[in-house]
Amino acid sequence: MQRYRALARFSIAAGLVGSCVAVGFFFYPGAVVSAQQQGRDPSQTLSTNIPDGFTVASVGDIILNHPATQSPENKPIAAILGAADMAMGNFEGAIVDYRRYKVPQNIISHYWALDGEPGVAKDLKEMGIKMVGRANNHQSDWGIDGARETAHWLDDAGIIHAGDGETRDLAREARFYDTPKGRVGLISLTSSISDPQQIAINANGKVPARPGLNPLRVVRFTNVTTEQMDALRKIHDAYAYGAEAGLNQKVAASSLSAPVFHFPVQLGPDELYLFGTFYKIGDKPGFSYKMNPLDEREILQSVRDAKQNCDFLIVTIHAHEAPADFLSKISKEAIDAGADEWVGTGPHRMLGVEIYKNRPIFHSLGDLFFEINLAVQPSSQEEFEDSSDPAVTDDAVFAANFWNHVGLAPIYQSAIVVSKFDKNQLSEIRIYPIELGWERRDADRGSPRIASAEMAQTILKTQQKYSQEYGTKVEIEGNVGVIRVAPQSNAASQKQQQ
Repeated sequence: MQRYRALARFSIAAGLVGSCVAVGFFFYPGAVVSAQQQGRDPSQTLSTNIPDGFTVASVGDIILNHPATQSPENKPIAAILGAADMAMGNFEGAIVDYRRYKVPQNIISHYWALDGEPGVAKDLKEMGIKMVGRANNHQSDWGIDGARETAHWLDDAGIIHAGDGETRDLAREARFYDTPKGRVGLISLTSSISDPQQIAINANGKVPARPGLNPLRVVRFTNVTTEQMDALRKIHDAYAYGAEAGLNQKVAASSLSAPVFHFPVQLGPDELYLFGTFYKIGDKPGFSYKMNPLDEREILQSVRDAKQNCDFLIVTIHAHEAPADFLSKISKEAIDAGADEWVGTGPHRMLGVEIYKNRPIFHSLGDLFFEINLAVQPSSQEEFEDSSDPAVTDDAVFAANFWNHVGLAPIYQSAIVVSKFDKNQLSEIRIYPIELGWERRDADRGSPRIASAEMAQTILKTQQKYSQEYGTKVEIEGNVGVIRVAPQSNAASQKQQQ
């Protein structure tokens, strides 16, 4: 009997030890995981994982105030977008039913607010657009509630959108769209911020979170010669502390087209802050920028996190400053962190194409829709009062004066770019020129159509010139631009073998 009792006690003890070991491995799997991962290339977590022939159609800014698919001229546009495995762009503005939506004027970011009818979202989906970025300077034209209503209509239409949210963490994160060929992620950010209240923030103790957009804050430096810097330093020294008034404060400073917000900046020996402006010794006249290091770090972290959860990742930025040095830096950093395509918007003009590590960088894709008709877009009384023309009394008169400027014509010359990937690397880009009807009356202006042969040649030759600056060769075949990319020997970019 004693023998059986001892054996039973041994069996119970062994069972308990086994259970503890099992529980230990459940909660502390590090040893097992590390053993299983021996020899695994960590870079595979950031690699592309799509079948050969995967295509992405990318467009620029979408400013659309009424459904457009009924127009026969838009059918060829929809055919290009619909044929791609993914079609994306930047939705600039809001979708609100302003017959019932009322918002106090003081929370609208601009004198006039971009808006689209509720049917716009489903119209874009029918045209082939599957994902849109929303981080841009018009994100909160109709306030926080307007941004939420925009999200509602996009969600209802089945369009995935990224770049704004109830907190900064949510605005930073990627959103995903599952296609038959793989999962596509999208991250949207902007350096063009009209008001600091647009920036999303996380909760901090008793201070609640603030909804808003995904920011990349920058400060602008004006480039000057060594002699000019010497003169500025003399002025700076003559005014003692008064010359640095406002330094490191969150105050607005004018940029090319929108305010830029300061953050604490460490000045180098060739840099100076004087009376609200940053200066830097440079090789030629122009501007350079410094990114907020916190924004830069968090954005790149979101890129790495996103790529580990999708097969193909697109990062898009709305930047009025383009072309700019910081954009060249952050775009390459994003690709190093796992992005497969970088799409720039904001200047409302086409800029060059750059190829980096067999990944496309579109510095600006212009517009797909540019329906800014100020006789339709609501304008405030302040807009009229600030006009240089005292005769302006209504939206129609203001619109006629505002848009009667030949220099705006290139805004209506754009393209759809389709990137093709083989063996998980970029193999070809096709550029389809479109025109948005600069010469048309307001009711028809801003909607895309395939460019005429003459206009297509103008657009493509401009693309040749701008892309050549980045060492990219654009061939013109008929009325389509073609960029062919040779494959790279890069084991980390190869599709994992199952």
